[in-house]
Parts: sequence; structure tokens; C-alpha cells
Amino acid sequence: MPEPLNDWEQQSRVEREKQFGYRTDLRWETRWFATVEKYRSSSADDIRDKGWTVAGHNDYRLHGATYTFWLFTHPDGRWVKGEGKTDAEALNQVRAEIGGN
Repeated sequence: MPEPLNDWEQQSRVEREKQFGYRTDLRWETRWFATVEKYRSSSADDIRDKGWTVAGHNDYRLHGATYTFWLFTHPDGRWVKGEGKTDAEALNQVRAEIGGN
């Protein structure tokens, strides 16, 4: 007699994809790297590593839509800001602005 299905096996692939935010039919290594890349773009660690300091970070609503704001300063007196609907979007604006500095 076969063993009963566990919760994971009972969920449809579509339900798992909604829960985890990525395709569940892919190999675990592919899913892991996709998840890491998703969260890496939402982190300011690479910008901090270039000598920039977070001067301000704020999540806010404007006309019912959510936005995020990041402001960075540099010891040489420069500043740069990024604004968008997600941290990744706002931080990518900052990355584009500071380039290789």
C-alpha cells in the first residue's frame, strides 16, 4: 500500500508557486539562485561596501500606492537618492547613479 501524500505533494504546482514566488518544477539549485538574486537586489550591502552610508530610508503611501525611498551619502560630500515601488527598484536607481564609484 502506498504511503499517504504529504502536504507538499497534495498542493498543486500553481499553489506552491503562489506561496513561494518562483517556479517549483525547477531544480532546487535553480530556485535557490533565483531567490538569492531576488533578495540581493533588495539589499543595500553592495552600496555600503562602496563607502556609501544610508542617510534615510522610508516606506510610504501616495494615493494608496506603496513606495520606498533611499538616501545615501558619501564621505566626500556627495549624495544620491532612489525612489520606487520596491526596494530593488529604488536601489537600482542608486546603483545606476553611483556607477563604479
